[in-house]
Amino acid sequence: MVSASARAGTPAYTFAVTAHGSGLDLAFGNPTKQPVTLTTHVRAGIDHFDDLAVTLTGADGTKRALTFIEVRTKAIPVDETIAPGATIVQHVDLQFWAVRTGNGSAPIAPGDYAVAATWSGLTSSTKLAIAAPVDKRCTDKWNTTPRRATAPPQLELLAHQVGTTPVIEVGVHNYDTDTHCVMAYVKTYETQSDWLTVKIGKLGIAFDDDRDKSVPIEVELPPGATVWTRWDLAAWAARPRNGKHALPSGTQMATLTYDATRESEGMAIQLTTEIAVTIP
Repeated sequence: MVSASARAGTPAYTFAVTAHGSGLDLAFGNPTKQPVTLTTHVRAGIDHFDDLAVTLTGADGTKRALTFIEVRTKAIPVDETIAPGATIVQHVDLQFWAVRTGNGSAPIAPGDYAVAATWSGLTSSTKLAIAAPVDKRCTDKWNTTPRRATAPPQLELLAHQVGTTPVIEVGVHNYDTDTHCVMAYVKTYETQSDWLTVKIGKLGIAFDDDRDKSVPIEVELPPGATVWTRWDLAAWAARPRNGKHALPSGTQMATLTYDATRESEGMAIQLTTEIAVTIP
C-alpha cells in the first residue's frame, strides 16, 4: 500500500487504498489536530463515489479505467467527520462496478493487477489479485450453520448484457472474506440452470429443459471470485419450455433470481438483481 497525504491545494486528510478479494478499502486519515469533514459517498439507489477513479494495469500492461458514478435522479451526499488522529474506511467492490454500463459492462478477468487510485487530488496504489472460481465437489458450511448465530454470507448476483445481443452474462459473486461453495450450472448436452430465472414484464424465462443425463456443477469461490454463465434470452424465451414467446423489442427491466435455497451442497441462498436489457 502506498498512501498520499495532503499537499498544497489538496484536502487536509490522507488517502490510502488496500485490496482484498475484488474490493478496495479506502482509508481516510486525519493527521491534523482539528476534526476534518468530507463527503465519502453519495446515496443514489446504490452508493456512488464521485471523487474516486481507479486504473487497473494487468500483467500484460493492459489498462482499464473505472469510475464509480452513473446516471441518477436523486442523490444524497453522505458526510463523515474524522476526529484528530483517526481513520475512517469505505469499501468499494470493483467487480460490481466493472459490469456497470459506464465502465464497459465487462467483468474484470481473474489475474493480478496494479491499482492506481485517485481521490480529490490525492493518489494511492496497491496490488489486486482477482481469484478464479474452482470447479470441484464442495459443500458450503453455511448450509449447516445455525442461521441466527452467524451473519449472512456476502454473495451477490451480477449481470450485464453482452453488447447489443439478447445475451446476458450472469455471475454469482463472492465479496465475502471467506471461501464459499455455490451451484454454478447444469452440465448436459448444453449448459442449463436449475436455479436461475429471468422475468421481463409478465414473461418468465427458465433455463432448464428436457435432458436425459445431467450433472450439477458446484464451484468453490475464493474471496472476490465470480462464476459466470451466458444465456440467450431470445432463444430461451422461444422454447416450448417457456411458451414459445418472442421478446418485445426495446429497452426493458429484467429481474434475475438465483434460487438455490433447496440445495444441500452449494450454498442454500437466494439472490436477485435487476438490469436493463435492450432487445433489437
